[in-house]
Amino acid sequence: MTKKRKAGMWICAAVVISAAVGTVGYRFSAVTVHTETAGSGEVREMVEGTGTIKSGRTKAYYAQVSAAVQEFTGVEGASVQEGEKLVTYDISDLANAAGQAALAVEANEGAYKNAVQSDSRSSVIVKNSETSLDVLEQQIQDEKNFIAGLQETLAQAEEKAAEISSVQSALSMAADDQTRAALNEKLAGLQSGYDSLDVPGTSAQMSSHQTQLSLYMASWTQYQSEHSAADANRLNSGGKDQLQAASGAAKLQLQLAEEDLQKGTYGVIAEFNGILTDIAVEEGAMVMKGTRLFTLQDPSDCKVQLDVSKYVVGKLAAGQKATVYLADREYGGSVERISRTAEKDADKPQICVDIHMDQPDDKVYIGLEADVSILIDEDKDTLRIPAEALYTDDGSYCYVVSEGRIKRRNLVTGLTGEEYVQILEGLEAGEQVITDPVKASQEGDRAYGQNAD
Repeated sequence: MTKKRKAGMWICAAVVISAAVGTVGYRFSAVTVHTETAGSGEVREMVEGTGTIKSGRTKAYYAQVSAAVQEFTGVEGASVQEGEKLVTYDISDLANAAGQAALAVEANEGAYKNAVQSDSRSSVIVKNSETSLDVLEQQIQDEKNFIAGLQETLAQAEEKAAEISSVQSALSMAADDQTRAALNEKLAGLQSGYDSLDVPGTSAQMSSHQTQLSLYMASWTQYQSEHSAADANRLNSGGKDQLQAASGAAKLQLQLAEEDLQKGTYGVIAEFNGILTDIAVEEGAMVMKGTRLFTLQDPSDCKVQLDVSKYVVGKLAAGQKATVYLADREYGGSVERISRTAEKDADKPQICVDIHMDQPDDKVYIGLEADVSILIDEDKDTLRIPAEALYTDDGSYCYVVSEGRIKRRNLVTGLTGEEYVQILEGLEAGEQVITDPVKASQEGDRAYGQNAD
C-alpha cells in the first residue's frame, strides 16, 4: 500500500563510503523517523453521506364528493394550519341531488298508497320478483358481512401500524443493546402480523365487493320496481311490504345524498400543521369523488433520505445515532429505516436509508440536501494508532521502532476512524509506531524515532 507522507516527515539517512583493498563498501547509519506512541484513546467509526430532507408525516387528500371547486387558494410550498379550510366546494348540484332524493321518497310513499287501492297484478310476476329479491337480499347481506370482515381486518392493520410506529419511536430512543434487541424482536413480530393482513389485497377486495354490493342493490331496486308494478292492483300484505321496502331504499338514497351535501359543505380541512405539495387541483375545476387533490407534509417531523452502497449498508442498523448538517446548523438524529430493496442510480444499486431528525426547526426545508454523519460504533478508551500508520496491502500491519530497528507488526484491527484505528491484537501500548512512509525493504534497518508528542 502506498502511503502519503506528511510535510517535513521524510526518512533521512547518512551514507558513509569507505575504500579498502581496492573495494568500495556502503554502510547506513541510523534512520530518523517520525513516530507516535501507541496508547489509549477514543476511536469513532463514522459513515458520511448526503441526502434529501423529507417529511416523516404526509397525508394525501382526495375529493370526498363530486363537485366543482369553488375556492382553493393554496400554492405549492405554502404553510397551512391545523383546522384551516383548504377547499370549498360549489354545493349547488349536491343540494339539487338531495332535493331530488327527497322527492323520490315522497314519490315512493305515494306509490305505496296507490298500490293499496288496486289488486290486479299478475301473481306469477309477483312470485318471480319475490324470488329474485330474496336471492338479492341474501347476496346483499353476504356482501355486507364480507365487507364488515374486511373493515375489521383494515382496522387491525391500522392498530398494528400504530404499534409499529410506537415501537420504532421507542427503538430510536433505546439506550442499551438489550432493550434494542427486545424492541427489534417485538417490531419483527408486529411487522409480520401487519404483513399477514395484506392491506393492499384487502383494500382491493374492499373496492371489488363494494362495487358488487352496489350492483346487487341496483338489481334489487330494479326487481323491487317490477314487483311493485306487478302488485300495483293487489291488496295484500306482501305487496305492502315490498312497497315499504322501496320507500326504505328511497330514504337510503336520500340519506346518502344528504351525507354528500354535508361533506361538500364541510369542504377539505387540514388535519395538522403542514406544507402543501403535489397540488393537483385548482379553483373552478370539477373534481370527481376519489380525485387526488394535494399532499400535506408535516415540517415538524422530518427525516433525511440518503442512498448508500453495498459497501456501507452492512455497517448500518436502525437506532444508530446520527448528526445532520444543514448549512451552518447541526441536528441530532438516528437511523430510522433501512430499505430492504435496492434502486439503481447510474447503474449502481443503492440502498435508501432514512435518518430521523430529532428536533427540526424552521430552518429545515423539505427538499433541501443535507449532509449526514452516522456513528457506526465508538470506543472511548482503547488502544489506537494513527490511521496514516496503518498498511492494508498485505493484511493489516504497521511499522515500529523497537530496539533501535524498524520492525513490522501484524495487526488485528477493530474500529476504523478518520484519524485513528483501533488495535485489537499485535501491538502493545507504549510502542513507537512509525507515521512516516516505510518500505518493506527498510524492515530491519537501524532507526531512532522522533516522537511528534
